[in-house]
Amino acid sequence: MKYIKLSLLASFLIMLIMIITWGCRTQVIGRSAKEYAIECEKIFGPLPNFSCDDAVDIPATKNGVKLTHNSFKHNDCDRPFAFGEPCQSGNKVGRYTGINSDGIENKDVIFITFCRDGGLGVIGYKFSTGQTCFLSINDYTDASNPSNLSHNNYNIDWMSPEVVANDGCQNCHMASPFLHTPAIDQVMDPNNPNELLVPITKNLIIM
Repeated sequence: MKYIKLSLLASFLIMLIMIITWGCRTQVIGRSAKEYAIECEKIFGPLPNFSCDDAVDIPATKNGVKLTHNSFKHNDCDRPFAFGEPCQSGNKVGRYTGINSDGIENKDVIFITFCRDGGLGVIGYKFSTGQTCFLSINDYTDASNPSNLSHNNYNIDWMSPEVVANDGCQNCHMASPFLHTPAIDQVMDPNNPNELLVPITKNLIIM
């Protein structure tokens, strides 16, 4: 009986993930990157000019010494990542506070950027509602200077929401928009050294 209950529970969880994933896909099919970004702005306010130049280096060390090579072995570094190469140097994480349309800072909104392997991913999050947006540049886009919404090349530089959804971002970020690993949680906010750069959150509603 115990094994039957466990099997039923596992089946239910798999079905739940499939339903949520399909629901996310049906919401994004057919929309351009710019159309999706405009919808995100309705919730979060004006999108910042994202750039990996604004992000902070994530230290990659072994016994306090900077790594000279990457590794798939968690024990090869002091504070590993959870995905990809656990011990990888050159990654960066950034943080932007939301801005209202009148230019006033909105601390209810935050954008976290993650820069790895020449790419730039963005997660926008609204603390009061749990609403979340996922944005990502295309592989050939300059992560230091991707187009903003006022530029005609926005749909060229940024992935459509369908492509982002097909990458499965929501599968890993379902419980919380920001994943916390030893690597990420060693980085503190430069503007508040007592606070993690990537905040701990509770709820999530994918846009």
